Amino acid sequence: MATTRIRLIAALLSCVGILAVAFFLGVAPQLQARNTASTEKVAVDTLNDQHRARLDVLRAQFARIDQTRATLATLRGSVPETPATADFLDQVSASAATHSVAITNYTAQEPTPPIADVPVAPVPDPATTDTTTTNQADPGTTAAAVDPAVTTAAAPLVATGALTAGNFYAVPVRLTLTGDGGGIRNVISDLQTSGRLFLVTTSSVGPGSGPGLFIAELSGFIYIVTSATPAGVVDVGAATTVNQ
Repeated sequence: MATTRIRLIAALLSCVGILAVAFFLGVAPQLQARNTASTEKVAVDTLNDQHRARLDVLRAQFARIDQTRATLATLRGSVPETPATADFLDQVSASAATHSVAITNYTAQEPTPPIADVPVAPVPDPATTDTTTTNQADPGTTAAAVDPAVTTAAAPLVATGALTAGNFYAVPVRLTLTGDGGGIRNVISDLQTSGRLFLVTTSSVGPGSGPGLFIAELSGFIYIVTSATPAGVVDVGAATTVNQ
C-alpha cells in the first residue's frame, strides 16, 4: 500500500514537472512573442498615423502648388539669384520716365554678405552670475564714438537656417535723381513698393539748378540669394554712372 502511494505521488510530481517544462519551453515563449508583436503593432500603427497626417499636409500643399510657384516667381523677381543691376537700372529708369525725373548718377558696387556667421552668445546662468557687478560700468572708461552710418547701414545680421553669409549678398547702390518734388517722391515710392527689393539706408534732398527742381541722393542695397558665390564685381561695374 505504501509503495503504491509513493508511486502515485511520484507520478503526480512527474506530471507537474512535465506541465511546468511544457509551459516554460512552449507556452511562455509564445505569450512573450504575442506581447512583443502587440507592442510592435501599436508602434507601427502610430508611425502610420504620423505618415498619413504628413501625407495629408503634402496633398494640401500640392493642391496649392501653382499659387506657391507664382509666389516664388514674385519673390525671385524681388530677390534674384544674380546681381542683375542692369535690370534694376531699367526698373528705376522706367519709373523715372513715368514721373519726369532724370537719373543723373547711378553706381553699383560689388556684392558683400551682410550676415555674420557668428555663434549666438550663451545666456549666462543666474545661479553662477554675480548680479552685484554685472551691470556696473567701469568709472575709469569712456564710451567709444559710434558712427551712425555704420550702425544703421553696415551692422551685420546673424545667420539663420535659411540665410547665411554663403548664400545671401547685398549690393550697395547709389542714385541721384533730379526733378520736381512730387516726381522724386513718386520714384522713391516705386522703388520701395514694386519690382526689385531696394532698401534705402540714407537719403537727402536739396534744391536743384532750376526753379521747382530738386536733387535727391539715395543710398541703399539690393539683394541676391544664390547657391554660388557671385563675381567680385557686379555686371554694371563698381562705379557705373548713367547720365540722362
